[in-house]
This record gives sequence, C-alpha cells and structure tokens, in this order.
Amino acid sequence: DYSRRIEELRVPTLFLHGTRDLVVPPQGARRAAQLAPDARLQLVRRCGHWLPREATGAFVEAVTRFFS
Repeated sequence: DYSRRIEELRVPTLFLHGTRDLVVPPQGARRAAQLAPDARLQLVRRCGHWLPREATGAFVEAVTRFFS
C-alpha cells in the first residue's frame, strides 16, 4: 500500500476507477487524485474492479488521451 506516498509523485498521473468497484471503493481514487501533485481522475460508470476488462473501450480511450 503506497497511499502514504502519493504526494511524492513527480509525474502526471491518471487514476481510472470503476464507480461500482466493491473491492476498492472509488473514494480511494478520489483521495489519491487530490493528494497527487499533477493528477487526473476518471471514474467509469457501470464498471467494477476490473476496468480494463469490464470497460475496455473507456479504458483504452482514457489512456490514449492521457498519453497524447
């Protein structure tokens, strides 16, 4: 668990999280995005814990846009 070190990030960071994640609640991603110096948060609706598998299109689009 690196949550205590998020403020140390020195690169732009993208947090992607499913709104229906029952394993790691979305509040954790919200908090991480607030703590990271240069972060973006994208919550994907109707998606659970395995975002790349459950919402492949949204995942690929978000990552592609982030790295463009």
